[in-house]
Amino acid sequence: MKLAAIDIGTNSTRLLAVAIDNAQRAVVVLNDLEITRLGDKMVDGYLNEESMKRTALQVKQFIKQAKGISIDDVVVVATKAVRSAKNKDAFLSYSNGFEIFDYQLEQILNILNNSSHEELSKMPGLDSSRADIILAGVRIISSIVRGLGVKSFTVSETGLLWGVLVKRVKHVENVSMISYLKKHLLR
Repeated sequence: MKLAAIDIGTNSTRLLAVAIDNAQRAVVVLNDLEITRLGDKMVDGYLNEESMKRTALQVKQFIKQAKGISIDDVVVVATKAVRSAKNKDAFLSYSNGFEIFDYQLEQILNILNNSSHEELSKMPGLDSSRADIILAGVRIISSIVRGLGVKSFTVSETGLLWGVLVKRVKHVENVSMISYLKKHLLR
């Protein structure tokens, strides 16, 4: 089995991939670091849009590298700069497949609740045409998370559309969903 972790830090983004051998030892197969400076030009608790784009691009590159060496599972963690940023949801929208914890969702909901429509329409990473619906959507997700007692979930841009196709392909061709996702989504 091969596993990888991506650490999004304030100044650098790191990738560590290991192979678990028969004796259950972790052998490093990839160790990489790029200076991405996510915290660069952070003002009043807001991440800079260019910094977010640059870091998200590097995360996607690391995921591509992991796919290239047949990694079975990738986990992504983020620094306090992301977790405490007022616009962390904007950063998440630049990136794909990020784990959000229940308390972080509540922080996002709090930020959105305390933002005017005008502030939402200017929020980096949030399409201004969604400013009037984003709060309702996050409230629905928050209710589901609380109702199910879920402690974390993964945010993905692939959504229902891809899920429907994956289910159909699995039904028709009897292919492994995991291998399909690796082949087609982690490009």
